[in-house]
Amino acid sequence: MTIENIPAGLHFVAHFKTNATYEEVEAKAKAAKIEVYTIRRFSLKELPQKKGEITLVIGFAAIQKEQIERAVRKLYTVLY
Repeated sequence: MTIENIPAGLHFVAHFKTNATYEEVEAKAKAAKIEVYTIRRFSLKELPQKKGEITLVIGFAAIQKEQIERAVRKLYTVLY
């Protein structure tokens, strides 16, 4: 996983090495009740997916410290 350096805000962009498609991640996240967005949501045109990689925009404003570990585990099941 690679996180882009963003100096401000309540979101960050993360690149994950995975064979999952954007469609699979979006469907699994919805089923798991995880609010995470693929980079496609923020693009005005169709973005080609790089083989073996997916880019997510992850918000952290509404999460409590005690919830982070559980959220990361749920995200892992969505991506892998």
